Amino acid sequence: MIPGLLKKTVRPVLSRRGLTMPEVLLALAIGVFVLGLTISIFTRQNSLLKNENDQTLVRAKARHAIKLIAREIRMAGYGLAPGQAISGYAETAGAALIPTGPLDALPDAAAALGFRINRENVRTFLDYSSTSMVSGSVLPVIDGSAFRSGDRIAIYNPGDDATWDEALPTVDTASAGSLTLQSALIHNYPRDPATRAIQVAKFSDYEIRLDAAGRIIKTVDGQASVLIDGAALGAIEGLRFDFHGAASPRLVELIGIHLHVVDPENPGASIEIKTDIRLRNAAS
Repeated sequence: MIPGLLKKTVRPVLSRRGLTMPEVLLALAIGVFVLGLTISIFTRQNSLLKNENDQTLVRAKARHAIKLIAREIRMAGYGLAPGQAISGYAETAGAALIPTGPLDALPDAAAALGFRINRENVRTFLDYSSTSMVSGSVLPVIDGSAFRSGDRIAIYNPGDDATWDEALPTVDTASAGSLTLQSALIHNYPRDPATRAIQVAKFSDYEIRLDAAGRIIKTVDGQASVLIDGAALGAIEGLRFDFHGAASPRLVELIGIHLHVVDPENPGASIEIKTDIRLRNAAS
């Protein structure tokens, strides 16, 4: 007899008992917690990514907008004498411009800005070859052929900044040797051999402001147009200009532009961007 044949095979008895209810509930709770945590992390990451994308888009739009504004203001004073660039300001967006002369006081900041540009660089000088005093409504000039009826002019006497024709006369008729004005000059301009020639320059009036609809409006000689449409850019919350502490237009060298833009669909995505523009005709 073979001993191995009589040996019984011992097989383990497997338990057929399942999970208890508390164990099932605990497993479900852990699963729900892990799933919820995963969804929360994904949602948060997605929200952060969206905010970052929105912020990047708002920043790009704001930079483009401030470049457009800066391009306009960068021309302020072109073809004009020092102190003649700034024509006015408004301290609140809805207010009318307050006109300024070269020596008038300026606020620390303004919501709207008026300035002058001699875009075509049309200018001449008073001609004293046959007179020692220029006054009234007829200006003898070196060459007036580039001026036209309706042109507004600014006169600059380098020897006397205070002599400023606040009315800024308008040309009625122009010829090679003279300009006839629609009204008489406020000041007299005597010949002064010690000073340089007295300049007569054409200019146009410009104005930049934010309107109630959130658009940046550019006005040239009374004709308004939309420079930047807020609907395409986002919600423009504010536009502000500062003069870097200059007490009067004659002393302005830099103009600061501050623009505040908010994504209307995501108020958390906002930016306030600033740039400085050096005037072309700064006194220094």
